Amino acid sequence: MRAMRIPSSLLSPLFIIPTLLGCSSAPTMQAAEQPHDGSLAVCTEIGCVDGLTIDLSQLSWEPGSYQIDVAADGDITRCQVTLPLPPCSNPGTSCDGTGVQVGESGCALAPSAHSLTELRLVSLPDNVEVTVTRDGAPFASRRFTPNYQVSRPNGPRCEPECKSANELLAP
Repeated sequence: MRAMRIPSSLLSPLFIIPTLLGCSSAPTMQAAEQPHDGSLAVCTEIGCVDGLTIDLSQLSWEPGSYQIDVAADGDITRCQVTLPLPPCSNPGTSCDGTGVQVGESGCALAPSAHSLTELRLVSLPDNVEVTVTRDGAPFASRRFTPNYQVSRPNGPRCEPECKSANELLAP
């Protein structure tokens, strides 16, 4: 087998440093439009997501069959989940729509540690009602009127702009 020789000109710092910098995984930056005062805003490229998150961590999740109904501005999504959860390779929750996601926790732990952590709505509804039943009996219910906060994670003059709110469903 023949050894490959690298030309010494490619080993110079003037070649290596720009090459390594070009391969860097550091966040990229972009410039925002110049404001009226003539200054230039430098923007990172951090993403964000619109939506409503409803914290379920205060509820006492015992074994059983749960039904979660989410009415968001009149559109109803129904999710079903049974605790204990199935093995981690399989989702434990099924919903009849795509607008609601249910956070599951503990699938790799003992069944007594299994729980549901949150509901995530990818829309920005003005009115939300969540009703949870366990084995057909009322478990938790609440109406929400979310107060959405605007965030710009890359700076006040940089995109994206996202709206989100957090609520708590407690017993």
